[in-house]
Amino acid sequence: MKLSFHKIGAVFYVLWGVAHILGGAMMLNTVASEGGTAALGMLGNGVSLEQLPQDLNGVANSALGLLFWDLTWFGALVAIVAITMNWKRSLAGFWITLGVVLATDLAYMYAIVIPGYIAFPRGFIAPPLAVLAIVFSIVGYLRRPTK
Repeated sequence: MKLSFHKIGAVFYVLWGVAHILGGAMMLNTVASEGGTAALGMLGNGVSLEQLPQDLNGVANSALGLLFWDLTWFGALVAIVAITMNWKRSLAGFWITLGVVLATDLAYMYAIVIPGYIAFPRGFIAPPLAVLAIVFSIVGYLRRPTK
């Protein structure tokens, strides 16, 4: 049996997508039920709750809700494209998933991880999945048979 690197990459993209769907939905639910401060406390577990703003207003809560809504749909997009396109070694699917995952995880690293707002290892579920998805997908496309 021939090893299909692009399919392994697609599986890691699906796992990345599911992690973002679940995480985004969980955080969105927290914003709706407990407010933005509670959601920030879950997201930024490297910061004590006392250091977080305690008086978030409707606009801040709505902005956080939008962030988590978008995160959920980024995950859904990546999972759907991985299943429908990357699995079939689609070049368009390769670029879509690569772009969305890199944009999402680089922003996450820059805005949340590097400043120390999230503690290791909790904040490092998705980035290794992204790295594995990208590496296996690149290898899969470099080993693509020529016509």
